[in-house]
Amino acid sequence: MLLTIFTTIIGALCITGILAAVKSRWLYLITPKLYLNTPISDGQILSFTIFNAGFLPEEDIVITFKQVCKFELIATSKSTLLINDKKITIPKIAKFESMAHSSTKCNTSKGLKKQV
Repeated sequence: MLLTIFTTIIGALCITGILAAVKSRWLYLITPKLYLNTPISDGQILSFTIFNAGFLPEEDIVITFKQVCKFELIATSKSTLLINDKKITIPKIAKFESMAHSSTKCNTSKGLKKQV
């Protein structure tokens, strides 16, 4: 009797742990390139990639930057990306999807230090 209760509790904890791992969010923002001086802008250009490594799709993703930056989208791999003031909004990223947003401008000399 005691062994049955013990194995039931251990089994329930294992299943709960597996479900928590599957439902957890694994969303990464990677900024591999920062161009300090470019001929096409008077500020810095940042190229970044958003990667959803989770098992579920992510919806309503918002990336907020410092108030000193003014953004202009130069290129993106997904047409649903929106820029509102200091926020970049992405409606949905499928599981294991990667999106490259090649270059947003920060028109300030203070740069993009610890922005995201």
